[in-house]
Amino acid sequence: LINTHKKELIAEAAVSFIHDGDSIILDAGSTVLQMVPLLSRFNNITVMTNSLHIVNALSELDNEQTILMPGGTFRKKSASFHGQLAENAFEHFTFDKLFMGT
Repeated sequence: LINTHKKELIAEAAVSFIHDGDSIILDAGSTVLQMVPLLSRFNNITVMTNSLHIVNALSELDNEQTILMPGGTFRKKSASFHGQLAENAFEHFTFDKLFMGT
């Protein structure tokens, strides 16, 4: 990863906005991926992501969580799902927070 330390600092700041019981969306991306290990601090969170890398990292955590994926067309380069099916899935849920990279 490029700028790993900066991404870790951004992830730490972003996670400070999350609370137990929150429902969050994590977009695909290397900065957002840095948030995942920090999510072990929280219980009963719901995470929706279009990122296969984030789902795999979340599955390694020991805390209680619900993981949702939207489906859609798989984009190999980013290991994420996109398209109308993914957009439709996001429309059917309500979330407290959204985190995305730039």
